[in-house]
Amino acid sequence: DNFTIINTLIQATYWGNNTSHSPFLLSSTFDNYGGYGQKVAISPNDDLVALAIGNVVSIWSRESGKRLKILREHKHLVLGMAFSPDGKSLATGSFDGSVKLWDIERGNTYINLIGHESSVEDVSFSPDGKLLATCSRDNSVIIWNLELKKAVKTLKGHTDYIWDVAFSPDGEKVATASSDRS
Repeated sequence: DNFTIINTLIQATYWGNNTSHSPFLLSSTFDNYGGYGQKVAISPNDDLVALAIGNVVSIWSRESGKRLKILREHKHLVLGMAFSPDGKSLATGSFDGSVKLWDIERGNTYINLIGHESSVEDVSFSPDGKLLATCSRDNSVIIWNLELKKAVKTLKGHTDYIWDVAFSPDGEKVATASSDRS
């Protein structure tokens, strides 16, 4: 297992579980973001680390420890982030209510999803990468079909903010964590 420690001053440290992976510091100096909205994600094949600070995401090489890309299209804080199962895409959810899918190699968005009425707190890919679940402070979960680029189901039932969402290993269910304690 890999362990990631998030520091409060706009940096993260990547730790491996064996001696071939030396820890390295991911540090970004983006003006006017104050370190808020920090998120980190590791690609499925363990070669990339994404670090979100404010509304900017930087992609880092685990091998070299160097920043490869800077992704800047959100208007507000990035709150949720996940790599696709094949590691070729990154999904981000933002305080601005938008969800973006990024082509990691090109460093640009290829899908913009709008559907939540409030900030998008978390994102989760289905195991096959065909669906994306997003959750929001609007108390809903939206399941998106990425091939069709549209919402296929909206789940409502929580009475307060939903902070986290995850697909089950078989892709048939989603689990959520909410402020309503359910």
